[in-house]
Amino acid sequence: MKYVYGIVPMNGVVYEYDDMAFAAPNNAFEIVRDGDLAAIVSDSTFATLGDLPRGDLMRSLTRHQEAIEELMDHSPVLPVKFGTVLDDEVQVHTLLHIGHEEFRQTVHMLGGCVEFDVAVMWEPGPIFAEIASDPQIVALKTQVEALPPEDKAMDDEALCR
Repeated sequence: MKYVYGIVPMNGVVYEYDDMAFAAPNNAFEIVRDGDLAAIVSDSTFATLGDLPRGDLMRSLTRHQEAIEELMDHSPVLPVKFGTVLDDEVQVHTLLHIGHEEFRQTVHMLGGCVEFDVAVMWEPGPIFAEIASDPQIVALKTQVEALPPEDKAMDDEALCR
């Protein structure tokens, strides 16, 4: 399996990237070239990130972002969605071939642009408790609780009005 980080223009240049690809057993990037574009990939030992524990998932997201930033140090990069894994190098070539013109145009437009990913961890309990203690919310809750049961029940259509 191949974990895909991004698509870069080749323009006749062979890039040397630092070894930091979290998904690869040997921590090395591979360059899968198709004409004037290349996908930067690594071997992957998993097909999906969905089963990872939350902490591992956040570390993986951080490593993915670090890899994208490393790539950006060398050339424009069209980042690929976190967690994108293809079966093999043939599928990577197919991806590059099918989307070649769109990828080429988009990479060219990116120029000196930078991507930022933001990951937020939050505890909803304290936030909802603060919202529930707001005087307007308390008053509204009191009004709703005073309604007869038939007026409290709302169907989906009533919610949309």
